[in-house]
Amino acid sequence: MAGKPQKLASLRIDQRPQRARSGTSAVVRDTSRPIPIPPAGLRKSAKDAWLAFWRSPMATLVQDESDMDALRDWAFCISERDRIQPLVRKTPLVPGSMGQMVLNPLAALVKDYTRRIDRYREQFGMTPLSRMRLGIAVGEAHDVLSDLAASLGPDEAETVQLDDFDGATVIEVSS
Repeated sequence: MAGKPQKLASLRIDQRPQRARSGTSAVVRDTSRPIPIPPAGLRKSAKDAWLAFWRSPMATLVQDESDMDALRDWAFCISERDRIQPLVRKTPLVPGSMGQMVLNPLAALVKDYTRRIDRYREQFGMTPLSRMRLGIAVGEAHDVLSDLAASLGPDEAETVQLDDFDGATVIEVSS
């Protein structure tokens, strides 16, 4: 019959991906962790992006062993895109095999590098939307705690939980 479950509710397993818990997590930068040295051969723009990421609170979520290859590739992509992009801008069209003008083949490389950079930015929470999808609010612990104290009454103060997450202080609030 339409609309009638085939199994008892107690036997059903929810196959949908689990959503983030309700509430907010705030990540605070651990300043005691040293910033890794940028890979050799990067352009200045890639080195600046590397240092900016490692100074951000999102870097506290990185596990050096498993994530470092992806971050090195991210920096390499930025460096290579910034090296090739001026060439494409200078000569967007080049003569083709039959003498016709075609798009510079380097433009495809720029597009590929940009796509890879964007993918890494999403994975590592480097955009506001990706941080929202990850359920992470980046900020200072003092601001978060003072806001919590102002908004929560004395009866609700026990719902605030402080954890240590990979060297960062994680503050979870549930209502």
